Amino acid sequence: ILAIFSFFLLFLFITKTRLTRKVVPLTKTLPQVLFINQVRGGECCAKGTLNNLKLQINTFTKLNVPADFALRYDVLTNKKYVDFLAEQSIKYPTIIRLGLMIEVTPQLAKDAGVKYKEKESTWFEAQNAFTIGYPLEERKKLVDFLFKKFFENFGYYPNLTSAWMIDTNTLNYINKKYGIKVHQITREQQETDSYTLYGGPPHYPYPASYKWLLVPDYQRSNAPLIVRQTVTDPLHNFGDKTNAFTSQPNDYANDGKTFEYFKQLVYQALFNQPKGQTGFVLLGLENSMDLKFQEEYLKQIDYIVSLKKDN
Repeated sequence: ILAIFSFFLLFLFITKTRLTRKVVPLTKTLPQVLFINQVRGGECCAKGTLNNLKLQINTFTKLNVPADFALRYDVLTNKKYVDFLAEQSIKYPTIIRLGLMIEVTPQLAKDAGVKYKEKESTWFEAQNAFTIGYPLEERKKLVDFLFKKFFENFGYYPNLTSAWMIDTNTLNYINKKYGIKVHQITREQQETDSYTLYGGPPHYPYPASYKWLLVPDYQRSNAPLIVRQTVTDPLHNFGDKTNAFTSQPNDYANDGKTFEYFKQLVYQALFNQPKGQTGFVLLGLENSMDLKFQEEYLKQIDYIVSLKKDN
């Protein structure tokens, strides 16, 4: 608890630095950037588009930037999506990497033999969309069915999963049975999509404890690494209900912030860290977001490439 509290304090007291400063990493290890994108198909629940997905993948391949794509069940049952993703991942095996999005939809529940209790209109609520809303045996049914479907399409099991929330038992289960190495959750947030996610290190990747995934365990062997979606403002995110203080395009743009705000967040996360700490940023965007946000995201990718060119 003391370690987590100290980690929290470090982020609270990070000072904002002007972007005009020369970038001088404090460690010998270059800062790291990870891209994880969530891919939704055509089912009821925040429908994605294949065009948005192609826009993202074409950008990553053109710029030679590795990225992970976490696929929801309605993508795995759509031949157009599957054929395109299989082709791209074979053509660019070090750039386009495929994972699973563990987000429960009515059709997934039905096909997996699990009762979906609510209406489609409330699909996004935590008890419907995430494993925490289902009994333990039904959680296993859901994830086993998902992994089986992924294997049928691509011939292997993924080593990355994504779900804005997941229960510890399910994470341990897929880590042991399928070898999941990385799981993405969302940032700390208040009342977004009807739920609050509170606790855990706010930004930096960490190995999850077997007992509680929001607690780091650096002694655990083969622990799944927890990463958190998007960069958050270390001073203004905590307790905020507007979702205005993150690096995700729809969050800051809807609040009237510009691309300069994004660059400030990235700067502090990559280069303004305590001595000995390697900078880290996780970026990504769902293919269900509007085109204007997709275009802003492509600017983000291009900006990261410019930082890489500057070493």
